[in-house]
Amino acid sequence: MTKKYKLTQKHMDELLAALKNKSLSKYHLRIQAVLLTGQNKKRKEIAEITGYSPRHITVLTKKYLEKGLEALTVDKRKSNHFLMTPEEEAAFLAPFVEKSKKGEIVTTKEMHIAYQEAVGKETSEWGFHKLLKRHKWRKITPRPHHPKQASAQDIEAQKN
Repeated sequence: MTKKYKLTQKHMDELLAALKNKSLSKYHLRIQAVLLTGQNKKRKEIAEITGYSPRHITVLTKKYLEKGLEALTVDKRKSNHFLMTPEEEAAFLAPFVEKSKKGEIVTTKEMHIAYQEAVGKETSEWGFHKLLKRHKWRKITPRPHHPKQASAQDIEAQKN
């Protein structure tokens, strides 16, 4: 049998105010699920309305009662595992932009080493190249010669 969680009028007022707050629209279903629990709706009814499982509704209500509204409005899931924010990345790349504008050669290897020092841990080159791609950097390196190009001596020998 599931445990019944009781919400006070103060809780209900807080949840209603949160539902009206447009900055919390991302979390409205969670807030609505807890609010409906406080209005003595059955978990199955709430599940049909919100699309959550009855168990998840119980978990949301419990979290709300223990930690308050912040428990419903914090998204623990991260869609990325970036080591820097986009602003920090742009600030990190700024010296290299200046260096390249002066006509100096900037290599990704040099940048990658500096990035690892900045974040304080080893990172993969692939991940670093994704960072460069996010900031619209591209590799412009002319190939000095074709790898299978014949040497000057071979060309002279063919002419004779």
